[in-house]
Amino acid sequence: MNKRCLWLVPACCLLVSIARAYGQEPDSVRMAQYREERSLIQRLEGEIPETLGTTWDFGGWYRFSYTRFDDFEKDREATDHDIRLWGSLTFQDIHQLYVRGRMDLIRWARGDSFDGNDHDVVGPNLDQGWYRFRMAKFAQKYFKRKWPVDVDIKLGRQYIEIGRGEVLSEILDAGTLEVGNFYFNALVFASQTPSSRHNLDISAPKFWHDRRDIYGFQASLKNVIPKNQPYVFGVFVDDRNKYEPVVPGQAFGYSPNYIGFGNRGYLLADLRYWSESTWEWGTSHATGSLREENIRASAFVTGAEYLASWCPTHPRVELEYGMGSGDSDRGSATNTIGGNLPFTDDKTFLAYGYHDTGVAFAPRLANLSVLRVTGSFRPFDWWDRLRNFEIGASWYWYEKDKSTGGVSDARAALPSHDLGTEYDLFATWRITSDLLWTVRYGKFSQGDAFIDNDDEREYVLTTITYSF
Repeated sequence: MNKRCLWLVPACCLLVSIARAYGQEPDSVRMAQYREERSLIQRLEGEIPETLGTTWDFGGWYRFSYTRFDDFEKDREATDHDIRLWGSLTFQDIHQLYVRGRMDLIRWARGDSFDGNDHDVVGPNLDQGWYRFRMAKFAQKYFKRKWPVDVDIKLGRQYIEIGRGEVLSEILDAGTLEVGNFYFNALVFASQTPSSRHNLDISAPKFWHDRRDIYGFQASLKNVIPKNQPYVFGVFVDDRNKYEPVVPGQAFGYSPNYIGFGNRGYLLADLRYWSESTWEWGTSHATGSLREENIRASAFVTGAEYLASWCPTHPRVELEYGMGSGDSDRGSATNTIGGNLPFTDDKTFLAYGYHDTGVAFAPRLANLSVLRVTGSFRPFDWWDRLRNFEIGASWYWYEKDKSTGGVSDARAALPSHDLGTEYDLFATWRITSDLLWTVRYGKFSQGDAFIDNDDEREYVLTTITYSF
C-alpha cells in the first residue's frame, strides 16, 4: 500500500471520530476551562488551614464568570455560578479532616449549549474530602520520640500535582504518604480517577466515565544545592475501562507510564528558572485494529521569569518553551479512532496534566511545540486602593512536532508545521482580601495546518470571586 493510500485510513477514521464527538465540547474548550479550574484549585489549596492545636474552621468561595468563545460552528456564551463550601477540623496537631463541596449553576445563551440543556445545575458534589494523620507528631506526643523526618498520611479525594503539572495535576481519590525534612521531600501515592472524570479519548465507548488507577512518586532535594531544587518523579497509569459496547474490529485502551526529572531555582535574586524532561512509555491501541502498540514519547519544558521587585510598578517578564513529541501517522492526538496506525509505535506524548498554551487555541502538549512570552506590571502600585491591580499580555507561537500528525484540535489536519499564533490580554485586581476580579481576552490566528487557515478565534472570560 502506498503512502497516499495509507493516509486515507486515519483521515476516514478521524471523520468518524469527529462525528462521534458531535455535540461534545471541543478539547480546546475543555483545556481553557481546566486552566481556570486549576488556577482556582491552587488558590484554594493555599487557603487550607494547617494542623495547629485543636480547632475547627469553615468558609467558602463564590465565583461568577462570563465566557464567550468561538467554536466549530458558532460563537457561544455562558455564565457560571460556582459555589464551594469547606470545613476543616484539626485535633492535637495530629489529625485533620477537610471537606469541600461544590455546586455549579450554568446558563448558556439560547441554543449555545453542547447538549441542548441551556440551564444546567451540576452538583452538589464532593470537590475534596480527606483525612490527614501526622505520624511524626503522633510519635513525639505519645511516645516521646522525635523523628528526623515529618511523615504524613493522607486519605481521600485530594489534589495531586507532580513536577510542574504537565504529567499530572488532578483531583483524585487517593492515598498518599509524604516524608520530608529541611533537606528533602518525598511523596508516594496510589489513586483512582473519580467516576465523573471524562476519558481523554472521546472516540471510546462511554467516554464520559473514565476509570484509571494512577500510581506514582516524587522526590526532591531542598537546601542542599544553593538556590536549586532538583527532583525526579514517576507516574504509572492502568486503564481499567471495560469499553462496552464493543466496537467491531476496534479495541480501546491507553496505559502510559512516565519518568521525569527537573530542576527549579534562582539564577539571581529576581530571576527564577525551571526545566523538566519526561519520557513516556506503555501501551495504546491502534485505529481500526485490535492490536496493542508500544508508546515511545517524550516532553520537555523550560522557562524563566524575571520580576523587577526593585522597580516601581513591579514589571514581570516570563519566557517559556514546551514541546510534546508527535507521531507522523497519528491523525488524532487524543483518540483511538483516527489515532495511531497498526504495526507502528505510538510516539505522541499525551498526559493528564496542564501546560499553558493560551485560552483561544488551548491545545494539549501533544505533537506540539509552543513558545510563550508574558509581560505584566502593576501600574498603580503607589495607590493603596489599586496597588494589587495588575495588567499584562502573553504571546504564543505554535508548531507541530510532526507536520503530518494531528494535534488535539481536529481542524489542524493539513500536513504543515505551522499552527499559528495567539495573543492574550489579562488583568487581575485584588479589590479586597476577600474579593478578586479577573478578565482575560485571547485571539488566535490559525496557521497553514488548519483547513480554514484564514480564520481567527476569540475567547473572552471575566470572573469575580468572593471568599468568606
